Amino acid sequence: MDSQRYLEELSKLLKGLAKDEVEAAVDFYSEFISDAGLTTRKEIETRLGTPKQLARKIMADHSVRMDDENEEKVKPARINSKMIWLIVLVILSSPMTLGLGGGLLIALVAIILSVILMVVVIFAGLIVGMAVTLYVGISLLFQSLNTGLFYIGIFLMFLGLLLVLLPITYWICRVILQCVANFARYLYKKFRSRQEGGK
Repeated sequence: MDSQRYLEELSKLLKGLAKDEVEAAVDFYSEFISDAGLTTRKEIETRLGTPKQLARKIMADHSVRMDDENEEKVKPARINSKMIWLIVLVILSSPMTLGLGGGLLIALVAIILSVILMVVVIFAGLIVGMAVTLYVGISLLFQSLNTGLFYIGIFLMFLGLLLVLLPITYWICRVILQCVANFARYLYKKFRSRQEGGK
């Protein structure tokens, strides 16, 4: 009964996978639980972790497997960020940690979030600067032509800077995210082999 409830919770937590993949995972762990002779919820959670931890592990495995199957030079940022997030969650929720590698991955994610925040602030500043200089330039244009044109020129300079920085920032972010995804995938494979070796 405990194993059935555990597997039902696991099935609900795997909503991101296709139905046949969920069924295959539930069948596999159902067999594993019965073969290992695990009867109580405590025994199951000691061996496999909570349903949430196991679901994260399955999702991370799926994400890494799909990433390996679709080997491309640079993957879409959405796929990489989802995989990195799942791997970080698995490492954090697991009773075993990766020590320096896991800490480094978490530090990298924190640095990336800080850089993203900084980039958002810079672009917001550019946009506000553009709006202010355009407003001032247009309002001064009829009072002092030279001063108004000066502010409109600053507006155009901000606009040019924004148009140059947008694609460069996008490209740099994609490359950095790909590097972090590759490192996270490496750490996760190492983490999985260490976990399987400890059993």
